Amino acid sequence: DLRVWFFRRALPLAPARLAGVRTGELLARLMSDIGEVDGLLVRAIGPLLALGGISLVAVVSAGIIYPPAAGLLALLAVLIGVG
Repeated sequence: DLRVWFFRRALPLAPARLAGVRTGELLARLMSDIGEVDGLLVRAIGPLLALGGISLVAVVSAGIIYPPAAGLLALLAVLIGVG
């Protein structure tokens, strides 16, 4: 969907500048660039969100079992996240 949206908006913007570029070459560049953006979610944002969720579950679980350990675990999670 992102590729189609971008291609529909980009193509009419600069028809004079695209005259020297073949459509296949332009499409290959576009697909490569958008593939990088799509991969960002899988390689970077997704794992960070999963780590945050797991950390939250661990802190809540530790808080139920032994509240002082939850405080220490939360502090360490924040320090690791900042680091």
